[in-house]
Amino acid sequence: MAKRYENISVSFDESSNQANFIFSVAMMPVIFIYFEVILHMATGIEWSRSAWMYVLIYSLIAGSLLYIASTLFSYKVNRVIFLIACGLIGFVYAVYEVYYSFFRAFIDMTAAGEAGNMLRDFLGNIISCTFKNIHWVALFMLPLFLFIRLTKKTVRIQRSSFPFKAGVLVFMLVFLGLRSLLISINSNEYDDKFYYNEGYDVTIAAQRFGLPTAIRLNVKYTLFGRPEVELTPPDTVESIDMGQLFGTTTADTTTLPAPPTGTGSDGSSSAIETEPPFVPVDRVLDINFEQLAASASKSTIKSMHQYFGSVTPTQTNKYTGMFEGKNLIYITAEGFTDKVIDPQLTPTLYKIATQGFVFNNCYNSLWGGSTATGEYLSMTGLFYNSSSCLKKSGGGSDGKVRNMYYALGNTFSREGYLTYAFHNHNPKYYSRHLSHPNFGFTFIGANGSYDGYTYSDGITYPTNAWPKSDLEMAQLSTPYYIDSDKPFCAYYMTVSGHANYNWGGNNMSKKHRAEVAHLSYSEEVKAYIACNLELELMLEDLIKQLTAKGILEDTVFVISADHYPYALSEDSLAELYGLPKDGILENFDLYRNKFMIWSASMDEPVVVDKYCSSTDIIPTVYNLFGIEYDSRLLMGIDVMSSAGGLVILNTHGSSWNWLTDYGYYSTAAGSFTPHPGVTVGNDSALRTYINNMKSIVSNKRKYSLAILDNDYYRYVFG
Repeated sequence: MAKRYENISVSFDESSNQANFIFSVAMMPVIFIYFEVILHMATGIEWSRSAWMYVLIYSLIAGSLLYIASTLFSYKVNRVIFLIACGLIGFVYAVYEVYYSFFRAFIDMTAAGEAGNMLRDFLGNIISCTFKNIHWVALFMLPLFLFIRLTKKTVRIQRSSFPFKAGVLVFMLVFLGLRSLLISINSNEYDDKFYYNEGYDVTIAAQRFGLPTAIRLNVKYTLFGRPEVELTPPDTVESIDMGQLFGTTTADTTTLPAPPTGTGSDGSSSAIETEPPFVPVDRVLDINFEQLAASASKSTIKSMHQYFGSVTPTQTNKYTGMFEGKNLIYITAEGFTDKVIDPQLTPTLYKIATQGFVFNNCYNSLWGGSTATGEYLSMTGLFYNSSSCLKKSGGGSDGKVRNMYYALGNTFSREGYLTYAFHNHNPKYYSRHLSHPNFGFTFIGANGSYDGYTYSDGITYPTNAWPKSDLEMAQLSTPYYIDSDKPFCAYYMTVSGHANYNWGGNNMSKKHRAEVAHLSYSEEVKAYIACNLELELMLEDLIKQLTAKGILEDTVFVISADHYPYALSEDSLAELYGLPKDGILENFDLYRNKFMIWSASMDEPVVVDKYCSSTDIIPTVYNLFGIEYDSRLLMGIDVMSSAGGLVILNTHGSSWNWLTDYGYYSTAAGSFTPHPGVTVGNDSALRTYINNMKSIVSNKRKYSLAILDNDYYRYVFG
């Protein structure tokens, strides 16, 4: 007669029952490990050195919880609970994998409010991505179908005794304590403790701790806010003799050429007068940070006053005011890379990229993996590491509208400019209808029905397809400003370059398919280049309209990207960029791009080799237009100033790397590599230099986030 066990079925003999019991306890952690392995294979993301340890620990913890939950009742009820849990977990992993294949980042729940917009606007792309990844989806759902059969006849998960559940619970708590201990031990800068708390990013957290932990933290921080960044008075930076530390470079990155000459439409010279000799002055306003700090009632605000008061300002230079009084057309180009620029295929882009200010060492960082963070940086000169930044700045997240004093529209409005912002898509996507007016613009989106509401205060586009036409946006938007008796600042966020990149799911790619047919690229790369030809037509049309009005030489174009085209597959990225596929998402050259400044009034280009990034666009533009601003209150620098170049670079697998005119520092490797042609003369001074730069980058990270979080400009400007 079969012996009875509390924890197992009585329908098998003793040896079978023991095997089933062991299997039913062990298989639950194994499920989580299986899902992590498949996710790793599907996305190709590289785990950190300690990731598998955390994955194993979390699998044991989550598996224990699942075991307890699925052994509370009778066999039939337990089986239903287990199968639902198994299917739901597999479904979540599949959703995150499909999302990653499209956006090269995992879902950030701080942007959960965009879910309806995303489903409506990108439904075709989502379906396409799902079918493209159907084999991975099937592998995520495979355990469900296996266990449906297995638990029907072979493994019977019976109710377990209370003492046994208590033992499993104790086992789980031990591993929870072990996980907390391991995270607290890893407390170096940009180590596990940092990314678990204030430096949390859902994609990096998934790489370091596994997806379940990343999701749990995402939910926690979305509901209750992120851990506050500890702001302390700035450290003293040691002085270094840079001439002794670094040898000569292959290119002089600090001495800039003289401003180009040219004539405006009125025949006046646009060159900067250098007689009497130019005397640079600090780019500061009359702000008494010491007095503000003394009267601050909050310690955080006091620390911010102390920090900004300690920042070394940049100075005016021979380019200051070069474009004073001119019109400005400022474009953030969706998913753009300079790899599409070609003298025959894109002659207008080629002219703008080669005949204006040519920044040879410019980079686009990833801040939150989305257009929102790239656009926020382009418009404010500040960076933020969550796609909720636009919504938050306009008060959409907590009802508190921030003072965005140095945002592009607000700054030019104070200079007496007419300011408009245009976007040829859903005006509520990323809450632009809140952020852009708060940035100082009259915002004009695309008319239409979006996620249950109808927008009718913008532009109705004749071609109602995905994505809409940048050319049509240019043609239909200029009547708002081109005949103004005031100088204008027109901002554009394009959409024609948006993914997916194929002939069926991208109307702009399909439109220009014949023009790229001769290129020796794969279909995806051709489709990407094709949709960007609409940006070329947009620029061509704007120039024609400005020429017809006689104001082309009185207008300046500024063009930058929100991010590199991360929706391209790694094979396509390697093909387009000419980089090795292996480790391409961590290759810094993937994030190298151009930002372009051009005016027809320039007779010759200005070539700049200083290292710079999108963070530097706003202060550089403000200097060229002769606008007074306090350089200490922006995260970037005026590239034309004498200050050394600095790029803060977040990639898909690491963050807060930095590049300067002398070399680059990788936080993942923890090492500094000089640029070719740069020699290091003193190891001790190099360590001091690295520590100084790490402190500067860390402060910029903390205080840029704190400006938005604490509405800091309101304390300075009211």
